[in-house]
Amino acid sequence: VSVPVEMKHACSWITVKMAGDAWTAGRYTITDIHIEGLTTKGNVELNTAADWTLSTDAADQNKTYSVYADATGKLLSQTATAEGFETIANNTIVLPEQVPGTLSITYEFTSQAGEVIEETVTGSLKFDGNEPWAAGTHYTYTVTITASQILIAPPVDGWDPHAEGDFDV
Repeated sequence: VSVPVEMKHACSWITVKMAGDAWTAGRYTITDIHIEGLTTKGNVELNTAADWTLSTDAADQNKTYSVYADATGKLLSQTATAEGFETIANNTIVLPEQVPGTLSITYEFTSQAGEVIEETVTGSLKFDGNEPWAAGTHYTYTVTITASQILIAPPVDGWDPHAEGDFDV
């Protein structure tokens, strides 16, 4: 006799996708993406839901997690669907119940004078005021870099372990 088991995730899953516009696509190379301001330790009690108590130790707070790092980099593309930018696909897992920190992106481009310019920009990952990330939730941050601005759109989805592209931990 088999008994179906409903798996629920105790952590939050973060995906970063990026796209360019007609001017930046094919010209801007992304070399580094990381999340800043994370708490990396905590205790969880698993009952009907994951009940987290995050560490208050200063050594466990304000940490940086590398989402993407490649000295050669990856060119932005202009597509209808933004591309995932992760060094390890689908593995940006963070502790829930913390207010999202910031996303830092380093990119390079060649100026019209032929000079390679490197810039780092930082933007907030907050999606609903100071609402914390929730357990079992997949947050997809889509970043669009244009010649005049950088936009971050944060759709929130349930984390269905049976959906295509998802994985079980």
